[in-house]
Amino acid sequence: MDKFFNEAFVVCKVVSDEEGNLKLDLPFPIYHMTITYQNTCRYCYLSQDLKDKEVLAYIHYFATDEAKVKADKAYLGDTWKTVSTKSEVAKHWAVKKEDAYAVTSELGTVSKYEGKDKLNVVHPYMAIDIKEA
Repeated sequence: MDKFFNEAFVVCKVVSDEEGNLKLDLPFPIYHMTITYQNTCRYCYLSQDLKDKEVLAYIHYFATDEAKVKADKAYLGDTWKTVSTKSEVAKHWAVKKEDAYAVTSELGTVSKYEGKDKLNVVHPYMAIDIKEA
């Protein structure tokens, strides 16, 4: 079975439509988004404080629009591995694994992640999942 949706990372502005609703300034429809801006990650929603700001977005789009998406200037790539080291990403999301995977004990002692990849930028989904757990 063919894929119905694909995923991509894009950098674009948050704009309002004719009715005042906020949306990403993209020339194709999307059905899901995760927005990162100034090292904060927001699932599926846009707020007025983001209007006219450039954001990094992880989007899901219809597979039939793949050529249009990949040709758009906002497109960065479709995997975290290919986009995580790009300067466009670092401008909006620079959370390293050592901080995202840190654990705080009941006494308030912070133990940072010490893996050999601790200075790699962590995927926004991973940082949120761990901090909320």
